[in-house]
Amino acid sequence: LSTIEETPYLPLSIVLLQWELKGDKMDSVIRSATEIGVRYIMPVIGCYSVPRTKNEKEKVRREIIVRSAREQSGSPIDTSVFESMPLHIVLEKIDDIFEGKKLKKLVAYENAEIESLSVFSSIQGDEEAIVVGIGAEGGISEDECSLLKKHGFRMLYFAGNILRAETASVYALSSLREAYIEKNRSLR
Repeated sequence: LSTIEETPYLPLSIVLLQWELKGDKMDSVIRSATEIGVRYIMPVIGCYSVPRTKNEKEKVRREIIVRSAREQSGSPIDTSVFESMPLHIVLEKIDDIFEGKKLKKLVAYENAEIESLSVFSSIQGDEEAIVVGIGAEGGISEDECSLLKKHGFRMLYFAGNILRAETASVYALSSLREAYIEKNRSLR
């Protein structure tokens, strides 16, 4: 058996656009995303998001969740959780943060389209950042999909079952991270 070379730090920023989820599901996604090594978590107040307003106590609670998840996982990534914002503002922030960087923009979509990508085919291994959007329990509206496409997002399709929002987040982040590691390793 050969040993797998450990990758302690990725030269990659992973960004999660997570449409706000109801109840404690959002906290669970934030915890898991932090453990996976996501750099930025950008909550989106979308068409199908149940929480439609900002909670004053949410920022502090989410910072505690991130701190605890980083301690538990040993993640070297300083995860930041933005305040919840409408999609058009989130997209402007992404453009500002990653201006001039090699960026892959993906959004998980429950229906396969002709131009939909699989996880492995979507990654080259030389990206500086990967942004992935995951909808709320009701998905992502057609208007939101159109706006994402206008901003350069490609549809990402998971063959098989339709996943719950919190499961889709963990699956997408983990799969994209591993695809990047494998393809990046082969470029060296």
